[in-house]
Amino acid sequence: MSDKLNRTHKVIKNDTLSGMAKKYGHKDWKTIWNAPENKSIVSKRKKPELIQPGDIFIIPPNERELKDVEQRIVYLNNIRNKDAAAYKELLEYVKTLEAKIAGLETSIDDEKSSTAEFLKTQKDNLDELTNFAGNIDLAAAIANMAASSAMAAKKGYDLAKGSASVLKTTGIISLKVAKSQILTWDNAAKIVNSLDEEEPDSVIGVIAESWLKMTSPSFWANTYVLMKDGKSWSEASTAKVGDDIKKIMKDHLAASQQKVAKLEAQLKAAKNDLASTQQLIAIAKERLLQQEKELKDLV
Repeated sequence: MSDKLNRTHKVIKNDTLSGMAKKYGHKDWKTIWNAPENKSIVSKRKKPELIQPGDIFIIPPNERELKDVEQRIVYLNNIRNKDAAAYKELLEYVKTLEAKIAGLETSIDDEKSSTAEFLKTQKDNLDELTNFAGNIDLAAAIANMAASSAMAAKKGYDLAKGSASVLKTTGIISLKVAKSQILTWDNAAKIVNSLDEEEPDSVIGVIAESWLKMTSPSFWANTYVLMKDGKSWSEASTAKVGDDIKKIMKDHLAASQQKVAKLEAQLKAAKNDLASTQQLIAIAKERLLQQEKELKDLV
């Protein structure tokens, strides 16, 4: 048991060891007389009745005090173990929060950069579509876009909404070439695949009724119109080239900004959580230090 639990008693006139024992809760004066800390004064006085005023005796803790101390030690150990476990969990939680924050920051940066790249690509495509409004080969342009962009169907439709003079520059295109150029677009592919190469008059729906229709604007107009929820050619031809891409860009930017705002809100919450957790860690650490100090004093 720690020496810090001991007390000192300075003998005054008429003091006796029995009286000292009673004062400090000991049943027997010998507990004080035989305490190792009092070896020097015991050797000097030889007998309890010979103690003199001014003598200093060390008073060890009594039985009740020792029992209280033992219970306190058990209590402190239990509390310390719980606090130490909580402290460890808080440290692990900090690691989790730091990883979450890093992930959110990366996600925000990735979203912003990918959106910027997407918008740049679409702007380039929009500029390209604007150039297509001149005398450019429609079929070749559609094929190039199909190979380069996931938004080819929308861009192809925008292109098909151009004037009849642009569409007439298509020239005579074989059915096989047409199939290979628009095979990736489900509705258009179904339409083209339904045409019989051996029997050019065998066609369905609003598509051309003869092989010669393949060379006309109406064939391509109907093909793209059917790809775009059945809009009529008259509706399509009055629209401005590039409107769909502009809408895509606007919608994508709005969705991206909404996603970034959500991620930034999560990031702010995670940082606040981290700050609060770090405060709890500081408190828990201080508690552990106090408990260690008290245990050291008691043991």
